[in-house]
Amino acid sequence: MVIAFVPTAGWARDWEYYFEYKTKVPIEKKQKILFDFKEETRYKDDGNYYRKSFFGISKRISSELEASLYYAFKEKRKNGWKKLHMFWIQGDKKVHFNKFMLASSTKFERHCYVDTYKFREKLEAVFPLNKKMRFFIGDEARIFSLFDNPYFGENESLCGFYLMVFKDFALKVYYDLRRIKSNSSWENTNCLRTVFNFKF
Repeated sequence: MVIAFVPTAGWARDWEYYFEYKTKVPIEKKQKILFDFKEETRYKDDGNYYRKSFFGISKRISSELEASLYYAFKEKRKNGWKKLHMFWIQGDKKVHFNKFMLASSTKFERHCYVDTYKFREKLEAVFPLNKKMRFFIGDEARIFSLFDNPYFGENESLCGFYLMVFKDFALKVYYDLRRIKSNSSWENTNCLRTVFNFKF
């Protein structure tokens, strides 16, 4: 079982706060099937503007491969709170090269509120610094309107550290530069995230 808390701090108008809680609960240990749950809240200079809850089932196919199916309920603040629904399938893969690791997360999303599909691909390279600390860099790209005039509409560049504080407790601190395409220009947002991971 994994529990993670993700608060994010910012000090300028183009910075955002994120808070995230997620857990994975084994349903069938022998078959390696887990129930996933996550709550996420986002803040910027004028307060809370985004909330999301998701539920899912994951299957660990091997020590390096996992497949999942999720449903999410979202709320966005824009002239009041708008309720949104989405589904997605996800594949997570890890490849080890001695002490180094490459991790990928692939998502195919169905956004019910806009009747469209999105594709997301995240890649991370993880480098050990010592027995307790690892450095990572990564990138996550998103393609919008996958079956109807697809276009590259969002990208996140990631950079940060993992720290094993105790045997079952890890701290993740990283910077996220989020770029969203609006009309023909790109809008940038800075995010600084802190993740607390607890396993038992």
